Amino acid sequence: MRPLTREAYLNAVTHFVNWLQQTYSDEFDPQEVIARDIREWKNHQQTVEKASPNTINLRLVAIGRLFSWAHGENIIQMNPAADVDLINVSELKPKGLDSRSLRQLLRAIHKYGSRRDIAVIELLAGTGLRVSELLFETEAEMDMFEVPYVKIASSFFHDRIHISILWHSVSPIEGRVIR
Repeated sequence: MRPLTREAYLNAVTHFVNWLQQTYSDEFDPQEVIARDIREWKNHQQTVEKASPNTINLRLVAIGRLFSWAHGENIIQMNPAADVDLINVSELKPKGLDSRSLRQLLRAIHKYGSRRDIAVIELLAGTGLRVSELLFETEAEMDMFEVPYVKIASSFFHDRIHISILWHSVSPIEGRVIR
């Protein structure tokens, strides 16, 4: 398990245990937890905390994995999280520029931008990469002017596919070589 995933799961379990202790004024005992407790915790996050559906789902998955493990180890008799559904998250289109605005940006960046600016904007526009994913890359992982490609482990792709982008490609708007 990745360190950030482990930290997120730990935070989710801590959140659940704290809520449970505040709600029942009792020490946490995994054998005492019932499905209704988890559903009420889910409802509390939605109505009182106004947590995002993705945050709630992450927490529910973490709790589900904890109780699944505890059930498998015979620590508890039943998995109380097994019957608790995740929140349906509607597919949201990523926010982005319309085609005309994108073309204007690309033209402006090719006219006034540095090689780095051109490379960054072309990379974002051409791959669908998130800005946060690009910013997360380190200099060691992406030395775009020393090697002919960039390898990015993107969390956008569920199985973390590595994307290779050739820098010696031709810009679709200006027909200029990016290097």
